[in-house]
Amino acid sequence: MRHLVKKRIADELLDSLPAHIAILNSQGEIIDVNESWKQFARENDCSDSKFYVGVNYLAVCEQALQSEHDDTVEKTLRGIHAVLRGEENEFLLEYPCNSPTEARWFTVRAKHFEYKGETYVIVLHENITGAKLAEKVNEEGNARFRQLYENSMDAILLTAPDGSILTANPAACQMFDRTEDEILMLGRSGLLDVSDPRLMEALRERERTGRFRGELTGIRRDGTKFPIELTSNLFTDYDGGKLTVTIIRDMTKQEQAETKLKENRNLFRHLTDNLPDTIYTLDLEQRQVTYFNRNTFLGYDRDELMAQGSLLKYIHPEDVAAVSDYWQRLLGGKRNEGMEYRIQNKNGQWEWVESREIIINSNPDGTPKEIMVILRVVTDRKQAEATLRANEEKWRRLFEILPVGVSIIDENRVIVDMNSRLEKILSISKEGLLAASYRNRQYLHGDNTPFALEEFPTIRAIQEQRSIFDIEMRVITEDGNTIWTTVSAAPLPFQHEKAVVVTADITERKRAEEKLTQMYQIIEEKKRELEHALDRERHLARTDGLTGAKNYRHFFEIATYEIAMANRYLHPLSIILFDIDKFKKFNDTFGHQLGDEMLKHVVQIAKKRLRETDVLSRYGGEEFVVVLPNTTSKDAFAVAEDIRKHIASSFLGHKEERKNVTISIGIAETLPNEKNGLEKLVRLADKALYVAKKAGRNQSVIYSSEMDK
Repeated sequence: MRHLVKKRIADELLDSLPAHIAILNSQGEIIDVNESWKQFARENDCSDSKFYVGVNYLAVCEQALQSEHDDTVEKTLRGIHAVLRGEENEFLLEYPCNSPTEARWFTVRAKHFEYKGETYVIVLHENITGAKLAEKVNEEGNARFRQLYENSMDAILLTAPDGSILTANPAACQMFDRTEDEILMLGRSGLLDVSDPRLMEALRERERTGRFRGELTGIRRDGTKFPIELTSNLFTDYDGGKLTVTIIRDMTKQEQAETKLKENRNLFRHLTDNLPDTIYTLDLEQRQVTYFNRNTFLGYDRDELMAQGSLLKYIHPEDVAAVSDYWQRLLGGKRNEGMEYRIQNKNGQWEWVESREIIINSNPDGTPKEIMVILRVVTDRKQAEATLRANEEKWRRLFEILPVGVSIIDENRVIVDMNSRLEKILSISKEGLLAASYRNRQYLHGDNTPFALEEFPTIRAIQEQRSIFDIEMRVITEDGNTIWTTVSAAPLPFQHEKAVVVTADITERKRAEEKLTQMYQIIEEKKRELEHALDRERHLARTDGLTGAKNYRHFFEIATYEIAMANRYLHPLSIILFDIDKFKKFNDTFGHQLGDEMLKHVVQIAKKRLRETDVLSRYGGEEFVVVLPNTTSKDAFAVAEDIRKHIASSFLGHKEERKNVTISIGIAETLPNEKNGLEKLVRLADKALYVAKKAGRNQSVIYSSEMDK
């Protein structure tokens, strides 16, 4: 039992690691993998549920190296071999592994260990893309920071929390009229007026929030004091220490600052005038609206909106206390996240608004001097939320009459509520289902379900993805039957820590699908048989039944097309017409059966001497015709002679029964600048064939115009 507990702990530990991990035995065979390895395999279209367990990792590397040489694979193979042989205790390699859509980097690490006298190797593949990209961004960021640092018109200091200064840029040296070494020696107290009460408030705010921005007093070399605007941000360096970037602006250039302020105000108004939200600025000293980007809001015109007190007097009585408390915190210098409350419009109706405030200017004590308020009317949304809440009760009444099983699960995927239909579908009692978890495999079919324990999402995953989880799985009911179900999970409105799970019985549908699949296989088989039969029929329709040569009808179609192409593009084309010499006597002497065998024998020899583009056809009886595209009569003569000689030197039969024949051949070529046709070419080849027979047979003759005389 203790061994099983330890193994379960080890498995859970491996599965919790983000690296893709496989364990190899001394022969390099994968004996176990973790969940990250399995997930990576799924994402790369691995359909085997074993996820490569049982496969020899080294053999896979060697096969990859043979198919496509890769330095990474070769180094990995050598490294793991060295670890297995005990030459190295550990091997580490960093390599790129880019996908079609993004650049990625990984490390592969192999480490040797012994267990009960056996040698094992643990192989880890870890995605370091984030770190590589961060390095790249950091390099680019450092270059940009250095440019900004050296060329900034503002003083930039890198300081420690205790006030010591580590670096100062040229602008800082010019502003305080000191060298960088002097600034580093003086520290914060030598540059800032420590008697200014705002300094301690600034330090406390930076300690509390990590940043500060406000006005303080600086001191130059000659002791003169001058107003400055200081921005300070606290950050953690690579070693975990806290540092501060401080940016100081000389506020004595007030005229330039005021001009810039006017420009910024104009830009601000240009932008805000075109925003859909209502925006106004509030001067807290005068307690008056100083700017409104709308001519009207909730029916009130601009004069009414900018009057003293303005919108505050129209707040709903029930919301006055909350709004008052909210503004008290804001006026005290505390940052708020915004709030929603009701305001009465000009027609006397209540409207819901969402209010967010931004501090524009602050007093020396840190309290706001001027505030920008952003208002958005959200009445429609609030009414929709109220309607949804009203409908929730109706939904609960429908819960029990739905034709599917419905359950509610909490953040631990434990069933906290369900309808009676789910009990009927699963044939599992309500007591057995309530408080049960979807992490429990008790009711899942062990062999054939495609459902994995880790695939069922957490509540957080359902909420973040805002999508419906859907899967088919086989379930074992309480009475031992197996049924097919679909299980879908979706976020539950207004209950963010719960989800609704819908279960439907699809057993009949799966059975029907199985029957349809079987029927489809039968239909596909019959379809293949028909296609084979059709191919045979097409072949027979185009082929001479005795010799296997093309029949003349099919030959006529092909030859007509080839001659038309030759005429159009002025390519040469030749016709060979041949017949077997004294074949009638051969038939009369040896019989028609041997004569048929001789015809097939002649065709087989001729086919072997022709190209794939040449077409041989039986013209009639013992006469045959061949069309040779892109062939002159001279080249056709060489082909004809090759066929004639092979036929004359070949025999049919064995020993004393061996028989042979000869053929006579006529050749004709398409004539340039003339209308060539198949019948004409065959007729010209026939004249040449006649000359060959008259000259003694067993020879080839090319047609010439002299034969027409």
